[in-house]
Amino acid sequence: MRIEREPRTPARAPAEPSRREVLATALRLGWLGLGAGLGTGGLGGCGGGGVGSNGTGSPVLAAQSVGTVSGFGSVVVDGVRHDDSAAAVERERADGGSDGTEMAIGQRVALDYAAAAGGALQLERIEVRPTLVGRVSERTDETLGVLGQTVVVNADPALGPVTVLGGSWTGADQIAIGQAVEVHAIVLGVPASAGGAGLRLLATRIEPLATLEALRLNLPVTAVGTAGTDGRLPVRIGSLAVSLPAGASATLGVATTVFAEAGAFDATRLSLQALRAESDPVELSAQAGVRLERVGLIAGWSGSALTLDGVSMTVDATTERVPATLSPADGLYARVTALRGTDARWHVSRIEAVASRSAALLVGNVTDWSVTSRSFRVRDTRVQMDAQTTIDLASCNGTASLANGLYVEVAGTVGSRGVLAATVRCLPEPRGTSARLTRHGRVTALDAVARTLQLLHRPGDAALTVAWDERTHWRTPLSAQALAALVGTTQRIEVEGLLSADGLRLQAQQVRLRETVADSGVGSGSTGVRTAADQSRSSSDTLQRCQSAS
Repeated sequence: MRIEREPRTPARAPAEPSRREVLATALRLGWLGLGAGLGTGGLGGCGGGGVGSNGTGSPVLAAQSVGTVSGFGSVVVDGVRHDDSAAAVERERADGGSDGTEMAIGQRVALDYAAAAGGALQLERIEVRPTLVGRVSERTDETLGVLGQTVVVNADPALGPVTVLGGSWTGADQIAIGQAVEVHAIVLGVPASAGGAGLRLLATRIEPLATLEALRLNLPVTAVGTAGTDGRLPVRIGSLAVSLPAGASATLGVATTVFAEAGAFDATRLSLQALRAESDPVELSAQAGVRLERVGLIAGWSGSALTLDGVSMTVDATTERVPATLSPADGLYARVTALRGTDARWHVSRIEAVASRSAALLVGNVTDWSVTSRSFRVRDTRVQMDAQTTIDLASCNGTASLANGLYVEVAGTVGSRGVLAATVRCLPEPRGTSARLTRHGRVTALDAVARTLQLLHRPGDAALTVAWDERTHWRTPLSAQALAALVGTTQRIEVEGLLSADGLRLQAQQVRLRETVADSGVGSGSTGVRTAADQSRSSSDTLQRCQSAS
């Protein structure tokens, strides 16, 4: 077994309380009502609404849902489409701050909803939450060992979500020992009963990292010890012995995010010296009425209790079952909504069977269309067609075949290399709406003060004005400051954003260099291997109802 280590780097002191610390304080003091305005259907749906305020103009969290990204246009999480037009997409840093980032199929995300008068909800923040960031220390044909946890790489949708593989990987056997990876996963089994045994995780996405700046875990604590004379608290996360910093706390069964230096993991002793740790404030909350939504495989079903994605919950006669004839059982892939009771336990209000464990939906412009491989990209996600794929071009103004630039809806399933298309349907391209469109071309002019550029797709076309602001995400190595060097060159960029009603101006939400990378499974402007800095810079009928929305 080969273990690589990187030099230790000093931790950065937090400049201000982290978002989780602020949220935990608000929950503890009863400032947040996470059950307000939610119907029995949980958070699923297409729409938005207004944003509540705490008197300062800042949105107040009203509900949270955690799941796996399964599409875009708006963001689709576990088959449910959420309007993300007003949402910031962020990732937590080791020092407790957050950076803008971008999402990808298979990533685990937390959706934070804000409440408005009248109970309307609006998605105001999406946090990308990796389960593990570390190096591969062992490997079999179907599993990886990362930070003492067993990560199952799944290619069979009948067993659960299919693992999306970044880089050029097609299977776990190609991921090298010592490779730095970012793993997104759901927890299998009942972690609270694991004790010192390793946790088993079903990976939904594994991404290669070129460099490893810090280690990270986001998993339930399976054992809690007594603090030593130095104040450090020993806990276990599966088979991993973690020493939490002085002053940190941990609760058995509650998901905790742990950060450590890149070389802090001892693969022989299965131990880790943590720099920082925070328990999930929503899971930890004792405030009655707090609402929690999770999607995953049911485990530990007893007839009156279950565990899903590491969270233990109780079920009784008042629990709504969808369909009404549903019989929960271990291995059932389900969407579960639970409320915190006055007894500080999670009580399931609704269990819904998720019809497809790997359903995917993409809406956007076609790029990188290849007749030879019958593949293309939508929203920077690779789409593969086969002989069974149905193509509907009726709304494409007489277009006889697929082509770059067409605005399409792709329905299919998540595969290890992206999305496998069952249907590709052309749609009229929306303008003057919150629908995100994609354009690419050369930068012909730049106004850094006005924060605009002129984008030319091909000679003879009219240039498109692209505007950006502080919310625009720039994929490394591109930045707003680097644009001047691109003016007049042949280097092309790709922009995702909102197109004005007259089609002349695009408000950029994401900008990246355009480089076609065959079969990379990540982004058209990506090499397939990203650094940690790259990552951080910057119900079943619900899907059917939403598929026609733009």
